[in-house]
Amino acid sequence: MKKTLLFMILFLWALSDYSGLSSTAVFERVEVFQFPTTIFRGDSVGGSDVWGWTGDDGTEYALMGVLNGIAVVNTNNMQVVTIVPGPTENDGYYHRDIKTYKHYAYAVSENTGDNAGLSVFDLQYLPGSVSVVGYFPIDTLGNMRSHNISIDTSMGFAYLEGNLSNRVTIFDLSDPELPLFAGSFNGKSVHDLFARNDTVYLAEGNNHTFSIWDLSDKSNPNLMVRHEILDAGYVHTIWPTNNSQYVITTEETPDKTVKIWDVSDYSNITMVGEWLGSSRLAHNAQVMDDLLFISHYQSGIYIVDISDPSNPTKIAHYDTYPPGEAAEFNGNWGVYQYTQNGMVFASDLEGRLTILNFNRIPIGIDVDNTIPLRRLSLLGNYPNPFNPSTNINFYLSESADINLNVYNIRGELIEIVASGFHSAGEHTYVWSGERVASGVYIYTLKTSEGLESGKMLLVK
Repeated sequence: MKKTLLFMILFLWALSDYSGLSSTAVFERVEVFQFPTTIFRGDSVGGSDVWGWTGDDGTEYALMGVLNGIAVVNTNNMQVVTIVPGPTENDGYYHRDIKTYKHYAYAVSENTGDNAGLSVFDLQYLPGSVSVVGYFPIDTLGNMRSHNISIDTSMGFAYLEGNLSNRVTIFDLSDPELPLFAGSFNGKSVHDLFARNDTVYLAEGNNHTFSIWDLSDKSNPNLMVRHEILDAGYVHTIWPTNNSQYVITTEETPDKTVKIWDVSDYSNITMVGEWLGSSRLAHNAQVMDDLLFISHYQSGIYIVDISDPSNPTKIAHYDTYPPGEAAEFNGNWGVYQYTQNGMVFASDLEGRLTILNFNRIPIGIDVDNTIPLRRLSLLGNYPNPFNPSTNINFYLSESADINLNVYNIRGELIEIVASGFHSAGEHTYVWSGERVASGVYIYTLKTSEGLESGKMLLVK
């Protein structure tokens, strides 16, 4: 009986939230991490952008901006390795942005205080540890705040915007542990940027434009084109296709579409396609081959096929924020898809990191194209590993009778954490492992709609 129960738990855990979401792609939820949050303007905040890094042994690591810095997550054993300290003052949303170069990570933040500036940390000692190299001013004036960073990995230069200003600062990463000032130039109301092969693309916020620059001579930046977007919202993000023939922009404004621009002729830039998800508010959009990965706030993640730029087509969707579907600033902030094993990392404002597997399905295989109503969603536990207690979080889309239980790895019931009637919404329960030994424990959430489970590691 115990073995049967354990098998069922592990089987359901492996298959939970597997959804065939289109005719050409599927998502499978692997794990959810819940990091600490605080309240700002009435909402729960604590998560920002996410990036990734692949170790020499093939292990994928998620790097996510959280309340107190940058969380480093080993997706092989699904453990939080560490949180690299970051600044925590004077920005209620805790904006953080991260990129990687070689075996180093570079992060910026709008926060001030201890550990502000361009932070550099060495990832080569993973899975054991992360080594902090240092924190550097973002420009020659001693400023420490920046909203976004892009690294031209082919040329070895980092580009930092100056905290929603006009200024972009260039750093030479010839010595990755000692970023050296290499120049600067002025865009207009720069919000985000993308750098590749000495070409820099700027999303110019309230100027309602995007611009493209030639940076082959760092001492003499050359503006190649600036294009005005008519009737634009806040021009938030820009990302080129692999062949640089098109760029994709987002406008962080309700009802403003994700736009695809043909930039092959700078004298005749034209919009050839546009797309918008159901919550009507897109955040970021990133290109990988012929796919566009969109972090879409309350809608979660969309994947859009742009092989025909004039006809962008949704092929997959995963809702990281079940409570709502409005054009408001909740839910999915960032997405990272450049892994070697098909994993996708999604970061939410509410401090959640969702690890997904993404698989494309060959044309001709019938996959359910509907998105099932998720009446229950186990949102993970934090901290994990833990000692002696951890917070188990779950969400109900409607009121229900629930059972939240903890089992050991042999399938033996350890504790009934919660049971009975619960109202719709998010719920958190603290489970203490003071009376049990170190090891892996499985927690399950059961309602009349089904069962979901997760695993946690107690280390004493």
